[in-house]
Amino acid sequence: EDDPTLTTTVLAAYLVYRGFTLPSVLMLFLKKKKYIIMPTKQQVELLRMFEIRVAKKNHIQ
Repeated sequence: EDDPTLTTTVLAAYLVYRGFTLPSVLMLFLKKKKYIIMPTKQQVELLRMFEIRVAKKNHIQ
């Protein structure tokens, strides 16, 4: 069975990767909280780390 929390994290990470900033992603979660599980603090931290990694990678290119 799919873990909806994991799916949500992956979706958010993908959105960050596609160029959405973290606040935009969180706003997306807030707007859709009826349908999507809110990210946990741990997930938000993971997304921040992911965003920083992507930003560094993009900066190098």
